[in-house]
Amino acid sequence: MRNAAIIAGVVLFVGAVGYIRMSKSKEVVTSRASDDAALADASEMDRGDGFAPAELPRMVDLGSTVCASCKKMAPIIDELREHYKGRACIEFVDVKKSPSAYQLYAIKVIPTQIFYNAEGVEVWRHEGFFSKEEIVAKFKELGVDD
Repeated sequence: MRNAAIIAGVVLFVGAVGYIRMSKSKEVVTSRASDDAALADASEMDRGDGFAPAELPRMVDLGSTVCASCKKMAPIIDELREHYKGRACIEFVDVKKSPSAYQLYAIKVIPTQIFYNAEGVEVWRHEGFFSKEEIVAKFKELGVDD
């Protein structure tokens, strides 16, 4: 009888631990899924007017609002987003709010800028601060007039 009580206690304990682990793993999956959903939803990752239609070239700037170089780039990104409106899209992804962006975009450091052609194919990437003049020059290479 005593052995049966011990076995029942162990089974209950193992079941409870399994339930807790399963619940936590669902939370992690849900959390990651919501990060990915935020990345897929352009309004969540864009500082301005939303995601570009697929037929426009675009630049994705991956950074953070607490990174010094990223802060220095923020007004440049905002200015160029307005300047290229309708001809190219410039997006910002805050990797602190969407940590899955590191893996999704295969980045190692922030800021990182990734340029895509009008077909949505990555054509070039840069790590670190990227000046306004350099961004404009890269868009010219992609056929986007200044």
